[in-house]
Amino acid sequence: MKYNNKRDMINQIKSFISERDKFKILNINGEFLTGKTAAIQELITDIDFINQYNVYSYVNDWEKYNYLFDITSDFFENSNLQHPEFTFDESKYFVKSFFDTLGTLNISNKELFNEVNEYLLIENIKQLDDALCDKIKKNVKNDLKKNLLLNYFEISIECLIADLLNNFFPLNNQIESLSDYLLSREPIKILLIFDDAQSVSPKIEKWFKLFFSYMTSKHLGDLLLYDYKGKDTQIKLGEFFTIDLLYISRNKSLDLIGNDIKTEQLVLGYNTENEVTESYSELLPNVDVLGVPILGIPTLADFYSQIEEEKNNSTSVYATNHLLKYVPAEYQRLIIFSSLFDEFTLKELNLLEEIELSELDYNKLISDIDFIYKSEYGYKLNDKAKSLLFAVYQLIYEDIDSMQLIKISNSLKTIFQSFTYTEFELIRELAYFKNFDKSFVLENYFNNDKNVSQLLENRTDLFEKEKSFYSLKTEYSSLLMEYNTIRDSKIQNEKINNIENIQLKYKAEIEKRNKVLQEDVINVGNEIKEFRKDKEQMEIDSDSLGKSSISLRNEINEIDNNLKPFIHQNSKQKSTINFIALIISVAIIFNSDRIAEFLFGDSSEFNFVILITFVFLLVLYGNGLLRYFRVKFKSEELHALKQSKSNKEKEYEKLAGELEILNADIRAKESKIEDLNKHIERMNMQIFENKQKLEKSSIN
Repeated sequence: MKYNNKRDMINQIKSFISERDKFKILNINGEFLTGKTAAIQELITDIDFINQYNVYSYVNDWEKYNYLFDITSDFFENSNLQHPEFTFDESKYFVKSFFDTLGTLNISNKELFNEVNEYLLIENIKQLDDALCDKIKKNVKNDLKKNLLLNYFEISIECLIADLLNNFFPLNNQIESLSDYLLSREPIKILLIFDDAQSVSPKIEKWFKLFFSYMTSKHLGDLLLYDYKGKDTQIKLGEFFTIDLLYISRNKSLDLIGNDIKTEQLVLGYNTENEVTESYSELLPNVDVLGVPILGIPTLADFYSQIEEEKNNSTSVYATNHLLKYVPAEYQRLIIFSSLFDEFTLKELNLLEEIELSELDYNKLISDIDFIYKSEYGYKLNDKAKSLLFAVYQLIYEDIDSMQLIKISNSLKTIFQSFTYTEFELIRELAYFKNFDKSFVLENYFNNDKNVSQLLENRTDLFEKEKSFYSLKTEYSSLLMEYNTIRDSKIQNEKINNIENIQLKYKAEIEKRNKVLQEDVINVGNEIKEFRKDKEQMEIDSDSLGKSSISLRNEINEIDNNLKPFIHQNSKQKSTINFIALIISVAIIFNSDRIAEFLFGDSSEFNFVILITFVFLLVLYGNGLLRYFRVKFKSEELHALKQSKSNKEKEYEKLAGELEILNADIRAKESKIEDLNKHIERMNMQIFENKQKLEKSSIN
């Protein structure tokens, strides 16, 4: 249900609370300056309204609570208690035990203390998972302290309930029948007012839900801390209480389901323009309210009527302060600055030189801010907030060239819209370099950030590349340097000096490399001279060995000639012929009479045939016999020739081996000289390229 004025909403709140349900939750929503808080403050000044409750608590500063026990010990601190005997014995005792536990753990197990403390802190997202639960069970020996940590939410609630019960019901007395006693007493009536609930953390919301779960479903016998042994253990805790909760937020609601819980939602809207004109025109004479949400003017008028100076701008300033009340002070100027842009990302916001935000930090910052939301390009302010913030922007940023910033923003959207924030941050740093050596800049400027390497590999369309050198294309670098001039206005000179120092370091490094290379060229040149000198000597030695080898070969040939008379040339074919001739001769001798008869017609002439056969055999074997006897008579000469030949051949083989090794060494020297010449050629080329690098390396 929606209301457009404070009075109607107050009446509806009273009407809702007057209903007989035991547990009532009224969610009250509405944009900034609609008067939600003002309505509640008016409500709690109504004595008759407040006096119908035994206790009430009004909480709107949720950031002061670090632990859930802070809530239990402070829940009714500012309440208009009608019972001065109301005490917090249980809560105080367990708060003391709680911090004693943490103190002991901090001494005995620092690592576990840090984990437990993260889990216990309200603003931390860490939960009690199985791993942490096991560590607590293993390392915390005291059962009370262990129970305190493992049942953090439950015990904090039970402490609060115990204090309330001990104050209003004497449960420590001997009562035969608690149910009979309850019939004679009214339940404790509690009013809880949780204002500014959009700043409530998820852990506190969890606590709220568990608190109402106790009220609606837990019995006296279900308590963890208190071993109630009366007859009526099954009496629900909710029988002792009635609770009305006003949950006030711009955009959050507390929707709980349970026995006897009734939930309703009210929305407080802005007054109409006619109502403002008729009711507040006298309070705001001649005040330019352009940019101020018309609906918030009633609240502003109350403030305006109390101030004396700078009335023309006071309404906008006051409204902005109210709008930004949930924004940390150090970020409020940034939010005001964002009103310059229709849509924006951190690229634009970081043009405000005084602050640097990461995407994670910014998303966390706006998570509870209901007037900034994500858009197609990045983020966007809702129209009312933008109008109001821009009115204040013009006051505090009057020296800024807004048109230039808008122009840059539009260019960023056109050119760098697809870039992640990390990529954009890297490329704007690279824009400072007109040309740069990838490996050197990576190591000395970006500390080997892998994101830079990936950017250079993945966004090749942005760069001109020549070997190891990169240069950002002009259409990108000019815009980014314009951006950098504004973004880095206070540190740009420092950045440029740093880059110049890196360039000097690079120059010194290149010159050092060239000096080493030039020294190597000289050293390798001297090494080549030594190799050539050795090669020339080897060639002389090789020539000498070659001549000696030829001389030995001639001597061996001469010995071979001298050996020829002693060598019986008897081939296999000749031996075969001689053998066949011998067989034939024997056959002729044995058949000489027949042959004689055939040749001479008279077998008695066989002697003549035998004689002819013996002459033939003498011719056939006589030469061999003569050679045999000659060898026998000159055996010493033959032995000397053979021994001389053997010695000469051994000497020849030795010379041939030495010559082969020497020639192999000569070829190796030639190959080494060729390699060294190529090495000198490469070093000279590297020296030339390094000189070119010195000419290229520069900054914008």
